[in-house]
Amino acid sequence: MLRVFPEWSALSRDQFDSEKPLPQPETGYFWLDITNPQVRRYLLDIMREMVTIYGVAGVNLDFMRFPQALDWKKTYCFTKHAREAFEREYGMDPIGIHAMRQQDHWKTWTDWLEKMEDDFVIDLYKELKKICSQVIVSAAPEPGAESEKIGNWSRHVDVVIPQAYYASSSEVRESVLLHKNELLPGNLIYSGIYPMYVRMGAQDTVDQVLAARDLDNGSVIFAFGQASEEAIHALRMGPWRNKAISTGLFPLRAIQALLESARTDVEQVYILRGAVSCTAAFKIENRLDAALDCLQRYAGADDGISVLETTMAEFTEWLGKGMKSGIIHSTAVLQLTKTLGEVRELLLYSRIKQVK
Repeated sequence: MLRVFPEWSALSRDQFDSEKPLPQPETGYFWLDITNPQVRRYLLDIMREMVTIYGVAGVNLDFMRFPQALDWKKTYCFTKHAREAFEREYGMDPIGIHAMRQQDHWKTWTDWLEKMEDDFVIDLYKELKKICSQVIVSAAPEPGAESEKIGNWSRHVDVVIPQAYYASSSEVRESVLLHKNELLPGNLIYSGIYPMYVRMGAQDTVDQVLAARDLDNGSVIFAFGQASEEAIHALRMGPWRNKAISTGLFPLRAIQALLESARTDVEQVYILRGAVSCTAAFKIENRLDAALDCLQRYAGADDGISVLETTMAEFTEWLGKGMKSGIIHSTAVLQLTKTLGEVRELLLYSRIKQVK
């Protein structure tokens, strides 16, 4: 592509006078100049083609910001187009800005670039959702600027998959929590982990899948091609023993599965172990049945989702009262409350992102 359109190549500050595309020295990667409208149009057209012709379920964004560098002289993007566009707006060529001596001007320049990156993601989200509201747009921010600024994209992606590529489960959990705290209500978050890629053992793989189970809505493993038979077996016997339903693609189906699973637990676990009285079990089952009926009846209509959100809030409050009165054991209340919390999160996602 850059042989045909060499002017589309992004260039770092110390490459600005090159007349041909140059890779980033540290990685060997070539980068595109998304300040250039032609580049933006090209990328948007590719993604539109993927969605309209090939029917992909979604588009995942990776490497969607210019590369960062500790040395400001190696930062991006100092192409002729970017410099001229900035100069038209602010009256100065960014190549003449000294990051150390002119910090205010330098911040104006870097803020402008950040806005170019953000605007591209906004345009992409609007165009894809216009084609099909059920197409999922996800982002996999890597540590650094993408992670730190993921909140900028909260309204313009559906699912966020932090690249929590760490050796320990505690670091995975910390990364997921940090990203979750940056997002607005309505996004789903999957733990992005890499135990298979670095050949961790089966137990470490299971531990990382479970590391943020109370925070995430699923997990993405990089990369399944490196999976060992032992790791696959351990996942099948453990956290992956039940068939998965994609929370991002099918939130309402996932809600149905959660409610049905909770009903099964009442019948097959809580009653048999004395965690609920027969009267309380009957009331819990009635509330779960009512929620399932509402889910089927409204089939994702906004007013139905609002009714379900209210129902879940009232159900959670009722469980608390049941625990205080002694008719439901605290362990059962804790598990049911957790399930209802997951349901409420998926309802919020479905309503805000309009994904059914």
